Amino acid sequence: MESDSQYPSRPIRLVIGHLRSAPIQSIAHVLARKLSTYLCQPVEIDSHPGTGGTLGLATLARSAPDGYTLLMTSTATMSISRYLYNHRPLDPRGSFVPVALICPLPQGAVKASRRMPDVQRNIDWLVKSRSEIEGIYAPPGTSRAIVDRLAHAITRTIATFDVHAELDKHDIDLVVLTGPSLRAYLDQEGASRDDAVV
Repeated sequence: MESDSQYPSRPIRLVIGHLRSAPIQSIAHVLARKLSTYLCQPVEIDSHPGTGGTLGLATLARSAPDGYTLLMTSTATMSISRYLYNHRPLDPRGSFVPVALICPLPQGAVKASRRMPDVQRNIDWLVKSRSEIEGIYAPPGTSRAIVDRLAHAITRTIATFDVHAELDKHDIDLVVLTGPSLRAYLDQEGASRDDAVV
């Protein structure tokens, strides 16, 4: 049995949970290519769009908690799908393990609006940006060591010059935050939707 310290030792599948906008398509493919190099294992994109994003959620829910299947989907899918479907295997907002938050912004927006050091001010800034916000998630039960390894790989990869050079071709800047910020964002989004439903 593989130990957490040996991870990853085989290809990783990145499930795409919904139909993507052009910027997100570009980010997903750039991220997969660069993570493959950083982690020394292939990161393969596996698209499962449709049914409001719940096909991707179901795929992740059925996956082993070993870090070899990840899901990239919108925070909107995570926040609202539990109100739309009664047959899901898990409540997505509280069950999957947040790895990273990715927010594409028009080129220059990140530099013009410096993010603050604390989580809540980051979240407030993202909410005001009204941008498309994506999350990367691991299956429930994935170890903290693997989640931290993935979060570190994602943030280090996206910070590299060549990733920014590729995204510059699409006029995209990125805000990338790790799991706790994604969890805080989902909790805030979920609370606002709960208030609206009541």
